[in-house]
Amino acid sequence: MISSAATAFRVLLATAVVGGFLSHCAPPEPVEKIENVSPAARLAECTHTAQLSALTEETVRSHMLTSCYWLQETSNTLSIPIEEALAAARASNGETDSVMAQETGETLARNLEILKSLGCLEQAGMQRLRKGEAPAVPTGPNAGTNVSIIHIIPPSRVQDLANQAFNLTITDSPATGETSLETQLEFARRWNWQGLLDDHGFATIVYAFPGAPGKSRPTDKSAY
Repeated sequence: MISSAATAFRVLLATAVVGGFLSHCAPPEPVEKIENVSPAARLAECTHTAQLSALTEETVRSHMLTSCYWLQETSNTLSIPIEEALAAARASNGETDSVMAQETGETLARNLEILKSLGCLEQAGMQRLRKGEAPAVPTGPNAGTNVSIIHIIPPSRVQDLANQAFNLTITDSPATGETSLETQLEFARRWNWQGLLDDHGFATIVYAFPGAPGKSRPTDKSAY
């Protein structure tokens, strides 16, 4: 149950605080400085809105990778599903109803699944993730190349989303790649409804979509 996972989080977080630890998730600290810190404590920090709000366009990718590491480690340590680990982290932070925390958690879970499908959660990949570094794809046509972290909605269209962790996706394609307009529109609509993207940003994506109304902003977002 989520409540038991949240209880486990509180115990591990208390242990970390008693031990005198309280640090930031991004940029990651040297491994030797964090050996005695529980994965649960790290995950709770990584997903706290105070951490997310402090990210910059330069640090958000490293933060995403490090967060994926602590999410996987927390799931393994507590023997709970990824979704429960994220829900327990939000509960520990007192942010169960935080839209930003929830959306970032869903992005973490989605990207962790991508990393798993690419074979990047083995020892070598996990070591790089812990440092906030992109792991290499071990097999397939792109074997030996590092995964890329790209924006779902590019900063060239909506600059306000450049430093948002929930706006990142992992791919084995080149970093210069871009998600499809259909994907951008799907997430723009979702984030606009959630209050994470303002109406101006939403309209920017709508107008980039082929066949969108030319001059008047549509009033019925459900049509998109």
